[in-house]
Amino acid sequence: MTAADLKSCCCLPLKKGCLGISVFTIIYALILLIIQINGLATSRIEYWPIFALIITGLGIAFDLLDLCAGIILLLGVTKEKPKLLQVWIIFTAAFILFLQIRIYQNLQYVMFLIPMVLFWTCFDIVTVLLLWYCLAVVYSFRKNLLSEQNPTMELQDPSAKPMVE
Repeated sequence: MTAADLKSCCCLPLKKGCLGISVFTIIYALILLIIQINGLATSRIEYWPIFALIITGLGIAFDLLDLCAGIILLLGVTKEKPKLLQVWIIFTAAFILFLQIRIYQNLQYVMFLIPMVLFWTCFDIVTVLLLWYCLAVVYSFRKNLLSEQNPTMELQDPSAKPMVE
């Protein structure tokens, strides 16, 4: 048994759960892209510090990658291709790491009770918890696909010693 061995996503089969996760990822990325691009379009960029421009640019690039990862997950689930699911798994793991770093940095400012920082820190914590569950669902679906495609090969610990009869 591995770390993630789910049989369903809430009350849905894993495939439908992964489809829901992919649609959610695409919508989430599109909303964040619209918010960030709208923020650039409606503000006077010449007054922004260079650090804010860099962070905004990285946010837009990251949202574009998230959109691509959501589309790849959608294709991987519909075509039942485990390698395409792996792309989303890797991207989401990196995103979780990024969010955890941001939460740690924001916690330094939460002690000053800045409302916006407090809101985004709580939002990031909920997002991390949700993404961990989504990651487990997609990983379990990928594992099921791999076992269906190659039923003779069980996913085992590579360091395990072979059984001698």
